[in-house]
This record gives sequence, structure tokens and C-alpha cells, in this order.
Amino acid sequence: MKWQMAVAGVVSCGLWACELPVPSESSSNSVESSAEHQTAEYQTHSQALLSDGGWAAVEVYGPGGSLAGWDIYDGDPPGATMAVVVDSVRGNVNQFTSQGVENGFRLRKANMQPWGNTDNFNLSWWQQFSTQMTVYVDVNTSGGQRYLQYSPLSTSPLGTGGYVVHGLGTNAIDGTWHQYQRDLKADLAAGQPGLTLLSVNAFLFRGTGKIDDITLQAAPFSPPTITAFYANATDVLWGGAVGLVVDAIPALPGDALTYQWTTTAGTLTNSKSNRPVWTAPNADVTAVITGVVMGPNNLSVQRQLTLTSRQAGITGSTYTTGDSLTGWSIYDGDPPGATMRVVASGTPRGNVVQLVPTGDNGFMLSLPTANTKNFTITWDMLFTTSAVVYVDVMTTAGQRYLTYTSSSISGLGTGQYVQFGLGSAFANGQWLTVTRDLQADFRQAQPEHSILSVRAVLIRGAGMVDTIRLGAPVCQ
Repeated sequence: MKWQMAVAGVVSCGLWACELPVPSESSSNSVESSAEHQTAEYQTHSQALLSDGGWAAVEVYGPGGSLAGWDIYDGDPPGATMAVVVDSVRGNVNQFTSQGVENGFRLRKANMQPWGNTDNFNLSWWQQFSTQMTVYVDVNTSGGQRYLQYSPLSTSPLGTGGYVVHGLGTNAIDGTWHQYQRDLKADLAAGQPGLTLLSVNAFLFRGTGKIDDITLQAAPFSPPTITAFYANATDVLWGGAVGLVVDAIPALPGDALTYQWTTTAGTLTNSKSNRPVWTAPNADVTAVITGVVMGPNNLSVQRQLTLTSRQAGITGSTYTTGDSLTGWSIYDGDPPGATMRVVASGTPRGNVVQLVPTGDNGFMLSLPTANTKNFTITWDMLFTTSAVVYVDVMTTAGQRYLTYTSSSISGLGTGQYVQFGLGSAFANGQWLTVTRDLQADFRQAQPEHSILSVRAVLIRGAGMVDTIRLGAPVCQ
């Protein structure tokens, strides 16, 4: 094959052989013989650009949806094509079709002159390939012209000649979009530490695939910045589920972010998302949970959380965080059609439990075991219509329901229901955190008796509920 024969005359890098990626009319010139001429040409071009005001902090050379500056530098065999297409993931991108890796494509300035960029040595590009490919970056150095080569290899062979070869990893041709960010100075120094990078002149590649958003920037690439990192609760019952949250912004707009979570105890679901859920084991443990946010080229930042799993009734227990319907049921299904579901709140709370009645239905969160230690309850709620919250407790006088409503009057009572009015804010369409000392509330109405345990929380009404927690007992 034409390409394989040409490779044999230059340098071999195993399966991913290195070929001089220049137009066919120049292919008879070796890297060494053409370096001096091109060095002078690029330096003259660079000086002219600098006299016009220098380089922008970020130079965009290959925006998707434009073929300006692109050409087919190796059209043998014929049939290679370039086109703007609409990609389902990235919108308008540039698509290239080659006979295997026989054809070569090149991006320079719109007037087909070398970039000659003497300031910006940090390169970023997006690519999608499913077959063999190689990217070359044409640079001018203190030792002459060099090509920084990037191939789908698991190692970096480097090299001391005209090519410095770096591996992008074998997943570079897995058929999905990848963003790569390379420090060209560092990549040159890795193979030829005695050389100085002077300018970046062109982006070239061989293969069939899609390319998007090629940029050069002066500033080094940096990892993402985490703006929020927390758990919806840190003290969880055995088997309880807690939502974890990480929000981050990329170093550059448009950079893709990926996520990875690990834990020393318990289990994680959706561990590759920014909203995973941790489920506590059925044991008293302290779990260290690590969340990692990765930008392009594996530049990452991480944080850690410490969560505690404990049996009910020790120093405090969280029974729901809105991330799970565990423990929830519809205790009054008349009329039929009432539903419960986990939904996104659209706020930093993350997921919450939404209660959707079709009439005067009742919903219940049952505690796995009766809590005999913790009698201070806290819950988060958002209701727009009349709502009633009942706390099912066992007392020295038998079963009682501490009842909380939007009334402005506390009726109390000496029977099975003890009623407290919390006012109109109880159902005003905004998130409200309610904290009640159950023992103190009960003794207001029936001072001769005491609460022995808390068994369930029941709700009538339409709205959303987040964390429900029982805290340490009050002083007596």
C-alpha cells in the first residue's frame, strides 16, 4: 500500500506507524531537509502576526460547522471527503471520510497559511472515531520542524526524530466523543527535552471520523471547580438511602465533565453521576465517600464526605432524604389513584418525595423499628393546599397522634389526637423546615403522661417532603 511504503522510508512506531503528514508534492522531502526552510517561513509569519497585536488568550481554529482552513493534503487514493454534518450530541461538526488511514486532512488558517502561533501552546480538540486514526500537530522548535503525534495507544513511545508519539488510550476509537487537552510544550519535552517549542502551525490527522472545536490557549489547562458538595443527611439508619450532590463548573465553557464516586462502606447507585445515592449497610459504621469530578485529559478534583450508619434510637436518625420511597406507603387509598414518586425539586435540595392524592388520601412513612430514644422531630415540606401531618407515638396512655395543621389555633386534646396549629406558613407553597419537641408538645395536652416511642409519620395533602429526622431526646 502507498501509505505503508512511505512509512517504511521514515520511521516505524509499531502498529501506529509515523508518516510525514505533509502534502504529496512535498513528500519527497524528509523532515530534516525541509526543516530549515520551514523554520524561516514560520518565524517570518509569526513576527508579522505579533506586530499586528499578538495572539488572543484562546485562538479558535476549528469550530464545528466550518471547513474554513481545512484541506485534503493527501488525496491518494482519491475519494476522500470533508463535510459539515449535524451530530446528535454536538450539533454542527466536521466529518471526514478517508480510505482507512491513507488520506490526510489538515487545518491551517482560513487563507491556508500556517498558524505560526508563538504564544498559545495548550491544544484542545474534540473527536469521534471508531476506526484507526492518528492526529499530528505541526510545530516549529529550536531543533527544526517536529510533529507531535497522538494515536490510540495505551503507552507513549515518544521518539527523538521528527515525531514525538503520545498515546491517547485505546478508547480514543471507541465510537464516542472525546475531548483531549494537551500541553504541547510538555509533550515535546517528554520526548526531546533539549528542544524549545517556538510555534504551532497546523493540525493534521489521518482516518475517518468527526472533529470539532480545535483551540489553542495560553493558560495551562486546569481541573474543574467544585461549587457544591454535600450529602442530604450525614446520620442514617441501617439500610437508609441518602442523596449525594456535587455541582462543578468546567475550566473552559463546553468542557465535558465526568463523575466517579467510591465508598468505604455501604453501596452507591448512579456512581458515575453528579447525583448518586448512598445506601447504608445494616451495621454501625462510618463511611468515607469520595467524589471525583474529571475534566478533559483526566484533570480532576475530589472531595470527601463522612456518613454514619447507625441503628435507630441512638443519638439521632434520618428516616428519609427524598431520594427513596423506602418506608413509604399509601395508608388511605380511597379514592383510588393516589401516587408517590421521587422527583427533582429544582433546588439545591436535589430529589424529594412528591405526594399526589386524588382526594383525601393518606401517606405514611413507617419507621423500621420504633424509636425509643429520639423525640425531637424535624421535617422539610412544601405544600400549597391544606395539609395535616400526624406523628404516631406510643405513650404511657396508649397510642396517640400528635397532629400538626395550618390552623392558627392549637386545640390540644385529652384523647387519641393532640392537635397543634402552625399557622398559614404550613402550606404557603414554599419550603418550610418544621422542628417539634414531641415530648413537650404531648405534655402540653396530657401532662401526666409521656411518650415511649415514635412509630410513624403520616401526611394528608398534596405537596413535597424532604428530610424527616428524629433527633436526640430533650432534657427532662
